[in-house]
Order: sequence, then C-alpha cells, then structure tokens
Amino acid sequence: MARYNWKEIKKCYIEGIVDDEGVLYYPVLQELADKFGPSMRSMVRHSSDGNWELERKIFQKRVEERRREKKTEVLADEASKFDSEVLTIASMALFQIKSIFETSLERTVESDTYMTLDYIERLARALKNYQTAGRLALGETTEKGDFSGDDTKTIRQQMLEKLNTIIDEGPKE
Repeated sequence: MARYNWKEIKKCYIEGIVDDEGVLYYPVLQELADKFGPSMRSMVRHSSDGNWELERKIFQKRVEERRREKKTEVLADEASKFDSEVLTIASMALFQIKSIFETSLERTVESDTYMTLDYIERLARALKNYQTAGRLALGETTEKGDFSGDDTKTIRQQMLEKLNTIIDEGPKE
C-alpha cells in the first residue's frame, strides 16, 4: 500500500498551486492524482471525507476579503493624501485672495481707485469655491461646490486656473 502526502495534496487543492509563470490556479482532483500518484478513487474519497471543496471556497473567500481590505486601505490612503493636497491648495488660495483684497484696499486709500463690483464678486466666488474645497477636504458637509468643467482636469488645476484668471485680470479701474 502506497503512502501519499495527503496534507500536501489537500493544501494544493484548497490553496492552489503557482505555475511556472507565477500564476496561481486551482487544480482539479485528476491533476493532483497525476502529480502525487494516488488513484482517482482515493482522491475522490479523501476530498469528499475531508470536505475539500467547501474548504477551498472558504479559503478563496478569505483571500478575496483580504484583497479587498488591502485595496480599501490603499484607496483610503490615496484619498487622504488628495484631501491634504486640496486643503493645502485651498489654504494658499484663500491667503492669495486675502492679499488681493488687502492690496486693493491699500490702492483705494492711496489713489481713490475702487475695485469694481464685478471684480469683488469674482473674488468672492473664488473665495467661496476654495472654502468649499477646503471644507470638503476636511470631511465637513457643505453645499455643492462649483467644480464643474472638463472631467479630465483635476480640482487643483481648476482652482489654480480660476485664481490665475482673477489675478491676471486684476481690478478694473
């Protein structure tokens, strides 16, 4: 009577085998019988008595759950980094808008030249958009931000373009 390494055979059936190309696959009983030597009848009996099929399904489910957990962790890390970048940009933009207001106020005092209502409204809209982006990055609820536009542009690009447009145009005198 031949002795076979049933632990190894069972492990290969349940956990799969990595082929020569590094790809994991789950062999059928006949494949394992050919590889390890027992008869198909013995393979079927051991597999049935040991409930290998159920164990394989449970193992595959656990592997899939762990894969999803790791993927979720990676995505959460990326989302956190993105939120930090958005918050940094929003903070810089808010500081820039504050500087524009202060500079314009200084000019008003020095030369009696006032910012137009249109210019003030554009700065206020930009301020609101950056505030909304910052609050969203912090996870706070807020009304819908105005980030419509080409889907290929990132929020960062949109915010920087808006700010640059306002700065380039400057106050209308």
